Amino acid sequence: MNVEPLSQSVFSVQWDSKQKTVAACYADGEIRLFKDSGENFKAINYVKKKASEVDPLASITNEELRMPMTCMRWQSNNPKVLITASPFDNGLVQFWNTDDGSKISEIVEEKNKTECIDVAKKGTIFATGGTDRRVRIYDAAKECRTLAFRDDMVGQDLGHSSKVTAIRFHPTDANIMVTCGWERLINVWDLRTDAPVKSCSGPMVCSEALDVGHHGLELITGSTNPKESLQIWDLMNSKEMELKATVRYDDVDDRLSECWQVQTCRFSGLSNLIIAGGTGEYGLRIYDRKTGRPIAEYAHVCPITCMDINYDHNRLLFGDSLGNITAVDVSSVMAQESLRLAK
Repeated sequence: MNVEPLSQSVFSVQWDSKQKTVAACYADGEIRLFKDSGENFKAINYVKKKASEVDPLASITNEELRMPMTCMRWQSNNPKVLITASPFDNGLVQFWNTDDGSKISEIVEEKNKTECIDVAKKGTIFATGGTDRRVRIYDAAKECRTLAFRDDMVGQDLGHSSKVTAIRFHPTDANIMVTCGWERLINVWDLRTDAPVKSCSGPMVCSEALDVGHHGLELITGSTNPKESLQIWDLMNSKEMELKATVRYDDVDDRLSECWQVQTCRFSGLSNLIIAGGTGEYGLRIYDRKTGRPIAEYAHVCPITCMDINYDHNRLLFGDSLGNITAVDVSSVMAQESLRLAK
């Protein structure tokens, strides 16, 4: 699947629960929905273009103030609803009906620029994070907040002292989630308690560069800092978070590793592979989880900004900084790489 670009950076992309529809959100606040075949069949919150407006300034002033949608997730208990986050001065969490393209409702997070969001795999719970350092927990069924973790509530040494940049729920336990902050802190939360159950110092993580493995035992983080670009963490087998490995872009050429910046990463399948996207000649790279060695690469024209994995069909979906959305078969990429290496 290759989709005609919107000339706007793609901030988040996801398959729906049936893995037949793709949703993507962009830097100008637009949402696009595609069939898996690549057909562009619906746009939500799109920019209204009027033929009489030839002056760019007039187009801007006549248009409702728009902000990027920095993160997006499908609602777990309602597969036709998308939840998006936008970093207005007062952050917006918005609910969208993908059948008719209408906005169902919105939640305003006062004095917070909402930057990241994640939805528990089961149930109705989702969480948001942003510049006011709070991690808010919501019940999507009631569209109301049920809990908020703050640094002044749990102690600055335990909560986040800078903006929250990434959130990821545990794949099998909806009470467990991981958050990352700009102060380089990784927190593991249990929603049944009022403080992190584990914390450690880690990298500066973007919203799409955090993932928990299929079995919930490991965590991967991606960073734009080449020295900590891709790291694997022990999530469940110890009382403290421990760094298990730092994965290098290239285990032979240090110059290549020093230029790599990871903007998005995911475990694939049963967590036997790690896929990372970002800058570099080969913006997409696939690693063997056990050895940490690169086993496949995919050349791309510009930095890869976000991705999603279709676990049932082993397909990878990714967006980039120029607005392109591409779907590739992971096994095909690996097979081609094997042929290339054999030459």
